[in-house]
Amino acid sequence: MKNHTKNTSNAKRDAIVLLVVAFLIWLLALATDTYEVVHQFLNEHEDWELDELMMALLCLGISGHIYSVLRLKELLRETRAKTLAENRARWIAHHDFLTKLPNRRFLEEKAPEL
Repeated sequence: MKNHTKNTSNAKRDAIVLLVVAFLIWLLALATDTYEVVHQFLNEHEDWELDELMMALLCLGISGHIYSVLRLKELLRETRAKTLAENRARWIAHHDFLTKLPNRRFLEEKAPEL
């Protein structure tokens, strides 16, 4: 359980850092009129066909985002399956398979709590 909390706090920290960095980049782009500069450069060098490259990069970014969402869904599915398998193994270790009653190991572990 402790490891799960650490992973969650790492994820939150990473998300906050990424948001701050993105915000700072956005402010820098706003201050330097980056869009206008890039747009003017693309217009001046239309024969280089850099606008097609920009579109390809945009499509690549969107594809990367979709890929990451699909991988996250797969990770969640695998995590759920692992948790279910662990719970099932724990239950099998503490119960008789035929009668479904608690076995000696279960009683030895729970006796001190009683």
